[in-house]
Amino acid sequence: GNDRFYQQIQENIGLADFQDAPTNREFLIGGGDILTQIDPSNTLDVQVSNYFTQKTPYFLGEELKYRYKSRGQLKIAQSFNTASDTGSLQDRLGRTLIEARFNTHNLSFNLNEYYLSRTSENILNFFARYKQSKWRASSGLNLFNTNQQRLETIYLNAQIELSQYFVFRTRQEFDLEDNERVRSVYELQYHPANNCWALLFNFRDTIVDQRFSLNFALNFSGGELEFFNR
Repeated sequence: GNDRFYQQIQENIGLADFQDAPTNREFLIGGGDILTQIDPSNTLDVQVSNYFTQKTPYFLGEELKYRYKSRGQLKIAQSFNTASDTGSLQDRLGRTLIEARFNTHNLSFNLNEYYLSRTSENILNFFARYKQSKWRASSGLNLFNTNQQRLETIYLNAQIELSQYFVFRTRQEFDLEDNERVRSVYELQYHPANNCWALLFNFRDTIVDQRFSLNFALNFSGGELEFFNR
């Protein structure tokens, strides 16, 4: 038989062992939620957050003043199982969370990482964008590694203004696990000078099919129109 299971059933505490509290609800939630959520019982969560702020001096008349602008944040959190019979330190460790974001006028990035050392499962999402007046590029990485599913994808976006009325953009998506391209998108957008509407000529090439489309969009906000490039 299994010695560990035998020891579990000897304890008259209502649970087989400390792992039952977080795992007995896995079937009720999504595969990744067991990593992203804190277990509601017997758990201590320790967080450290740091904010990055830019301080810029300026003069109002002869008086020196300062402008403050948020540029980023770093957050690290670690949860611990506080049950008395949790055993080793690795068994006590719960979800580890790392969140980071940073932005300047042209560059920005966001990172979210969830890790469970007990099972070596992790979820990572990373996004970065760089933009200039006439063009921009962005990229994202998504890793989803759990006992139930493994998914690794990366995507690249690029956009360039060909003229006052035309914009070209493309998106490329790749499956790193299978080492193949899963989708390519090419778009040509026409819009008038006031940018109140747009025509979008679109070609998509995926591992399933190829298709052309023509879309018409109204822009009520007055800002820049973005379609797949989110």
